[in-house]
Amino acid sequence: MAGTDCGDCGYPDCFGYSDAIAQGKDFSSEKCAPGGADSKAMLETILVSLKTVWSRKYRMAALGDTIKTWCPRKDRCPGFH
Repeated sequence: MAGTDCGDCGYPDCFGYSDAIAQGKDFSSEKCAPGGADSKAMLETILVSLKTVWSRKYRMAALGDTIKTWCPRKDRCPGFH
C-alpha cells in the first residue's frame, strides 16, 4: 500500500484494505491507486501466497473430518486427542 490513507480503495485507510485482503474478505489487487503498478504487483504476489495457505488449511480440515467419520478406533485416530 502507498500509506496515504486516501480512501480511494473504498476502505477508510490502508490498514483497512490490507486487513481485508489478509482475512480473505477482498481479493482485488487493483484498488490502491496511489501505489500504482508496484503495489498491484506486490498485492498479486501476496494474494497468490494467501490463496495457497487458505487452500491448504481447508483441505486439511476436510481431511480431518473424513478421518473422524470412518475411523473405527477413535482413541488411535488423528484429531481425537
